[in-house]
Amino acid sequence: MKYECTTIKYFLWFLMTFQAYKKLINKVNDMRGFFCFWPIWILSLFIMNGCSQNDNMESIVDKFANLECRAINLRNKRFELASTIRKLDGETSAYKKKQLDSLKLIADNTAIQSLQLADTIKEDLQRYFKNNLTTLEARSQFNQDLKAKILAKKCIQAVIE
Repeated sequence: MKYECTTIKYFLWFLMTFQAYKKLINKVNDMRGFFCFWPIWILSLFIMNGCSQNDNMESIVDKFANLECRAINLRNKRFELASTIRKLDGETSAYKKKQLDSLKLIADNTAIQSLQLADTIKEDLQRYFKNNLTTLEARSQFNQDLKAKILAKKCIQAVIE
């Protein structure tokens, strides 16, 4: 669908440009030229706006899929670090304690990154739901597209319903 809308946009842009050029060259000053030119221009703008909303939906789904994949990777990293820290927690050697301290620092930084990313996702979703996805059907379609995109990116093997 994205290809179709892009093709339509280019065709309409060409048509509008051609009509404007033709009007300037012929210097049509009568009302007939006005009524021939402006309906095409206005119709083209409406069609282009509809296509841009569909393209915009795809780009927003891509954006959120990327954010979700980053969040999933950060969560997995936090779990791995916590597991490693638990294994090293009982060690008494100085080397293991230094390693444990550095792992705790990395885990803290990863947790901060994860929380910041969660806040970003939450704020963006709230703004997008408020401005663009006002109907339940649109939100449902967005969620389905997002789940499919996340599965396609292979961030996780299955999305919990």
